[in-house]
Amino acid sequence: MNLLSQFEDYLAIERNRSPNTLRAYLADLSEFFLYLEQQALLYDRIEPRDLRGFFASITGAGMRPDGKIRKRKLDARSQRRKLASIRTFYSMLVLRGHMEASPARDVRPPRIKRKLPGFLPYEEMRRLLEEARPAGPLAKERLIRDRAIMEMLYSSGMRISELLSLEELSANQELSALRIMGKGRRERIVYLGIPAQAALREYLAIRPEFHPVTSRLFVNRDGRELSDRGVRKNMVRLERELGLSKHLHPHRFRHSMATDLLNEGADIRAVQELLGHKSLASTQIYTGVSKDRLKEVYRNAHPHGRAVRSDGKSSGPN
Repeated sequence: MNLLSQFEDYLAIERNRSPNTLRAYLADLSEFFLYLEQQALLYDRIEPRDLRGFFASITGAGMRPDGKIRKRKLDARSQRRKLASIRTFYSMLVLRGHMEASPARDVRPPRIKRKLPGFLPYEEMRRLLEEARPAGPLAKERLIRDRAIMEMLYSSGMRISELLSLEELSANQELSALRIMGKGRRERIVYLGIPAQAALREYLAIRPEFHPVTSRLFVNRDGRELSDRGVRKNMVRLERELGLSKHLHPHRFRHSMATDLLNEGADIRAVQELLGHKSLASTQIYTGVSKDRLKEVYRNAHPHGRAVRSDGKSSGPN
């Protein structure tokens, strides 16, 4: 068995990684092996400097012939993932006794400049859920399906991969809470509000019109499993039709749900649990877009930050 096959089995069986992670890590390792071959290097004889040379080659960082700095062609997030792929590969070799130490252990990943997550203003979210119009074959049925998808994404904060992996549900069962398998194969409970439950029940009633040939909950007009690409394509159409101010994609609903919860005073630990974040740091980024709530907390809680009454006195205690 070659190294890539061993690595694939290790990821799938011993590390229990998702199919998406398997594809990405195997592609990264294949690219790394190609570099080693071009440089006449052996995977088990390399040093940290060889790894740094690999990243220099794929990022494009360095000096141009004219003396100017060449810009990177691979962002920091992609570099971090490739390093994670290589580290995991060498961890497997060390674990199995093929190497004493990993050459990737001391290679530091690049820093990521965190961007504030983009959310959809509530008024536009309302328009999206209430004013979308059907078009094309099975138009009415697809609109009902798409509205159920959007209501569920916004209500639960699920990732699109989590939602599309749901199996067929019964309209007679309790739909307020669903058990899902999240990122990293971590199981959690997500909750659906009344509008999302109603939208889901409406979809379940017309799902047979798609003549499903899969057990997956959401299907396309051919009755097959609905893809992430299909969902995104439908959202681009809705964005265009309604003239939304933000580019519409599935993760936008997750951002909006988290931001709206924090703006309404939800505890950040509870939001972390609902989103399925392993680290609180991943959830804290949403506080950066919850400024209205932060201002309210400051004005109500800080002795010198409380709102001033009409008589010029602080509304707080003396």
